[in-house]
Amino acid sequence: LARGVTPDRIRLALTTGLPSPVHHPAALVRKRLESKLPAAPPDPAPAPEPATPPARAECTECRASGPPAAFTDGRCRACRPEDPRPPVFTPTLTPAEVRAHAARIRERNRR
Repeated sequence: LARGVTPDRIRLALTTGLPSPVHHPAALVRKRLESKLPAAPPDPAPAPEPATPPARAECTECRASGPPAAFTDGRCRACRPEDPRPPVFTPTLTPAEVRAHAARIRERNRR
C-alpha cells in the first residue's frame, strides 16, 4: 500500500495462478509480493527554484521604483528636467538672399 498499489491489485497479485496444493503459504505470499507488485515509485522531483523577479531600478531623487529602461541618469521622468524648448531656427540667409534663391528656382521651373 505504501507503493501506491490498490488493495484489488494486491489481491490479484497474490491469488492469480495459485498452485492447487499450497505447501508454504507464507513463502508463497512473500515471493509473490516481491515479484508481482510494481516497484516503489520514484522520489518526487525537487521543487523548481522560484523564478527570479524582473530587475527593478529606483530613482535617485524620489525613490520611485520601475524598470531600468524608465530611468535616465538614475532619475525618473518626473524628476528629470524637461528640455526647456525645442531649438530655435536661426536663418543663415538674409531676406534678400532668400528672394534671389526663390527667383532662381521659379526661373528653372518655367523652362
